[in-house]
Amino acid sequence: MTPPPSTIRGRHILVTGGAGYLGSMLVPALLGQGYEVSVVDLCIFGDDALQPVADHPHLHIYKEDIRELDRFSSLLRNIDVVIHLASISNDPTSDLDPDLTISTNYLATTALARWARAQEVQQFIFSSSCSVYGASTGRLLDELSHTGPITLYALTKLASERELLELSSNDFRVTVLRFSTLFGLSRRMRFDLAINAMAKSGIDGKNLVVNGAGTQYRPFVHLLDAADAILDVLRAEPSVVRGQTFNVGGDHLNFTIQGLAEEVQKAFPDIAIDHATANVDVRSYQVRFQKIVDALGFKPRRGVLDGVEEIKRAAESGVLGSMDDKRYYNLAVMKESSDTKKESRWSVVSSPKDNTSTAKSPAPRRGKSLITIGQTHDE
Repeated sequence: MTPPPSTIRGRHILVTGGAGYLGSMLVPALLGQGYEVSVVDLCIFGDDALQPVADHPHLHIYKEDIRELDRFSSLLRNIDVVIHLASISNDPTSDLDPDLTISTNYLATTALARWARAQEVQQFIFSSSCSVYGASTGRLLDELSHTGPITLYALTKLASERELLELSSNDFRVTVLRFSTLFGLSRRMRFDLAINAMAKSGIDGKNLVVNGAGTQYRPFVHLLDAADAILDVLRAEPSVVRGQTFNVGGDHLNFTIQGLAEEVQKAFPDIAIDHATANVDVRSYQVRFQKIVDALGFKPRRGVLDGVEEIKRAAESGVLGSMDDKRYYNLAVMKESSDTKKESRWSVVSSPKDNTSTAKSPAPRRGKSLITIGQTHDE
């Protein structure tokens, strides 16, 4: 269970969620840069995402649950950097079992960071989300802007951010990366992400569907650009990234959902755009990315159509098989997992379905300490 020591101090990285949508593309990039890499992942979506590098002499894969706290000590021995990607991802999946979401996204995250600091890990890079901004008023939001998460997923991300940044020091450098919504082709492919889902509709010859009026804003970033941002943090001077939060994306990749559909439509000129007016989505945020440009020189190199076209090529080649396979959808897989089959004992919060919903938690019940993440948004 103990990862072997790296031959060069500062070159052994532990990646949680390393077999996931982003992780399966990041890990080969890390290996290509000469890092020793250990991956911790339950592999509930399958274990073939890392198959191309499975025999790499500097890769070590552990099929473990990050909630198993007693295993952290040995897993973190000889580790210099932790890149924490593992989480219950997206809003519907997070709502499926709030207990599981909080224990994974918040409690395990903060416990992992404390264990890492105790084991003298030098750096901790946390994968957060621009969804912590919630529903904005239309102006561009930077890292100092008001946060107001309106879903359980976003709530756990923001709560974790705050706990982790309090742990940051000269000897334990914490960096928070608030990723835009990811898109693009991955070895652990997903079709429950906005651009990927629209690309699938176009490939299937179906109209693109926009919820509501489509005026809600979202920022997007290609997953390979997201991986590049992580590499930039690893290469940066410690003083530049220590205790810092960075939005990850590009100003030009802020789209309304209607505008996004029109962009994707360029790859499928014979496909129309439909509106599901009954499906109202209150989340809307335009994000500013100047800080990461100034600090790290990071700028996304791939656009929406780059992601759409690579998915089209993969589908046409047959490598994806049936794009309706449940393995491409987090919610479908999680519904069948052993953790989510159990009856939830209580629900902390569920995502809003209309403007009257809130992200406030109910009063805590005796013996349930998970509720302490409630009310994390700025007042």
